[in-house]
Amino acid sequence: MVLILLGEQVKAWRKNKRGVLIVPKAVVSWLRQIYRGELLAGPLWLTFVLCLFPVTSLQFSISPLKAEVTSPPTAEIERWIRQLYSPDVTIRSSAAISLLYTDHPAALESLLNILKSAPPPASMQVVDKTQEKEVLISVIKTFGFKGDDRAVIPLMELLQRDEPEVREAACQSLGRLRTHRAIEQMAVKLQEPKYTVVAKVLLIKALGQTRDKEAVEPLLALLGAKEVAGQPPTKELREAALESLSLLAMQSFGTNIDKWQAWWNLNKGKSREQWLADTVDRLEEANKELRTENESLKKEVAQKTIALLSEAVEQKNIKPLLEAMKQGHTDVRLFAIKEITKLDDSSVIPDLVVLLADKEKDVRASAVQALGEIGDEKAIDPLLIALKDEDALVREKAARALGKFRTSSVVDALIDSLKHDSTFVLIAACESLGQMGNNKAVDSLADLLSNEDARVRESSAVALGRLKDQRAVAPLVVALNDKEERVRWYAADSLGNLRDEQAVEPLAGLLSDKVARVREAAAGALGKIGSEKAFEPLLKVLTDQDKKVVEQASESLLGIKIESFDALGKLADVLYDNKDYTRASQVLERRLSQFSTSENHKERLWDSRLKLARIYYLQKDWQKAMTLYDGLSEYDKADMEIKVELAQCLKEMKQYDRLLELYGRWMKELPEQSREWWKGRVEVLNSLFEQGNYTRVAKIVDTFLVEDPGLGGPDFKAKFLELAERSIHKTNSTNTLGSKGKGLAVP
Repeated sequence: MVLILLGEQVKAWRKNKRGVLIVPKAVVSWLRQIYRGELLAGPLWLTFVLCLFPVTSLQFSISPLKAEVTSPPTAEIERWIRQLYSPDVTIRSSAAISLLYTDHPAALESLLNILKSAPPPASMQVVDKTQEKEVLISVIKTFGFKGDDRAVIPLMELLQRDEPEVREAACQSLGRLRTHRAIEQMAVKLQEPKYTVVAKVLLIKALGQTRDKEAVEPLLALLGAKEVAGQPPTKELREAALESLSLLAMQSFGTNIDKWQAWWNLNKGKSREQWLADTVDRLEEANKELRTENESLKKEVAQKTIALLSEAVEQKNIKPLLEAMKQGHTDVRLFAIKEITKLDDSSVIPDLVVLLADKEKDVRASAVQALGEIGDEKAIDPLLIALKDEDALVREKAARALGKFRTSSVVDALIDSLKHDSTFVLIAACESLGQMGNNKAVDSLADLLSNEDARVRESSAVALGRLKDQRAVAPLVVALNDKEERVRWYAADSLGNLRDEQAVEPLAGLLSDKVARVREAAAGALGKIGSEKAFEPLLKVLTDQDKKVVEQASESLLGIKIESFDALGKLADVLYDNKDYTRASQVLERRLSQFSTSENHKERLWDSRLKLARIYYLQKDWQKAMTLYDGLSEYDKADMEIKVELAQCLKEMKQYDRLLELYGRWMKELPEQSREWWKGRVEVLNSLFEQGNYTRVAKIVDTFLVEDPGLGGPDFKAKFLELAERSIHKTNSTNTLGSKGKGLAVP
């Protein structure tokens, strides 16, 4: 009845001289209010707009409204741009719609910048990342609401974002872009190799949501394609294409390509009007808006319910949580399941098991995860059933949860799931089997090393390394040549865990891989195996340009049991040259220990001790350095560098008596260096003076005078005599003060 009345009203509107329909001012005012958000969107105005759409095809124009939208003042545009960053979602949405409908370049640029994650203008105050995300979602929805295909490219890029709500909003808006250009670009994007599988699935979903006949061809091609972007289409892509085609056709022929083609042959000649039942489609859109409003209200109620349940959580009251878990909004149920799990109470297992038959997949998945976290064996059988759930997410959660149980039935079920399931379920099953450590899974996991999905190959390689079964060596060696770098490095890691010398040569070949992370993994694996065959290849890697690779190779070389005297020397030299003194000292210590009694290496062991002493010296380990230097100075009495560094060690350790003794001995052994020894004596006496040993300083100077009245020459003599004089003065002053103190103490 409303449609009829509105239709009659439209007929009564008069046309101007050019035949353009003139809309009454009252209607224009009403539309302005709706546009500005001053009038709530309800069923009545939606019905009016649906009635109005056919009229637009007859070229009618709402002149006053159009003028206001397309030519706003600059100040108005700036105000709307500021409102984009309002914390109020209603204001943000209204501002975004206002800007987009102006068709003003500055307005469009502001909106597109937000979609491209450009920083907000300096004048805008954005509280945090959450607010930025909310602004982004508002703009995404605006382009979808208007069906504006100028945002098709950034919207497609947003399908690759990490945030699920951003991806979902972009998917919905793309589904509203029903232009030829938009659908064509979406179809092209599906063929890009670097576009992620997750994004492609959402893009396929969006093509289905357009309900446009132009979306059929790319979806139909995808369903029957042998490869997409150079790769075989994954199960997820085929399933998404089938779902979208079913939405477009309003029926399904399963995976029967011939039947789909036959259906398309019958329908592709239809006009757009024939393809979409206009009235039904528009009423469906109106209904969708109402459902969205209804869902918003439900979410608001859910948030308040969760707030109330939080109080029950604080009081550890499980009863309200159990009730909430069974009914109500999905968010509330998921919250209740999560909080119940934290209580770690096995009595809730029957309640969780009931949820495994719930119609909502998210609830089933959450219940499965909860059963796994509680870890009670009563959950095994229900989880085995969940492993066959129709939804891949539920099966994935079940595969992960079962990893905590090591029964034969669980192992067999997980192995069976490796034969036919989707990517993420396979990954979860691999991780669980690796965690369980049952060798029954070796052959099945090895088969997955040739899976089309690199993530599955990675997971199987990791799992095989955890099982530590020698049957895995050969397939893992083959995986070292995988085209994906992550598969190569995980295969290398696992071969290191297996510690089989058969892998040494292939791993050594991987040390020249173009990817540094792979070279690092190969070096680490060789260190775990510990074969001396890896010595030379690892030694060459110590010149690698990547510091992490060098670090790992150095550490691995320490783990190899090297029996060769020359090899130990070579390694110590390279580490010393690399200034890796800690590891160089460990190698030198090992060399000295292993060959300490060898007469054949006596001379070269002296070199090792000298290098080790210098490392200790550089590390300021004075005690160890002194011990080595002391022996070396006896061995080579003419080496001044050894004596100077030994003297420095003794100074640092404040062993002045020992130092003075050595200076006296060296004075006789190397009289040509007497100036160096006299200089050292002066330094020792200065140190003793600073410590307050005045009497001792004076006595030592007297001893030196007996030894050499010249005290090493005029320069040194003056310093010695000055020290002696000052020491005597200090001693007398101290004695005088002491005497006075005693006198004062007499009554």
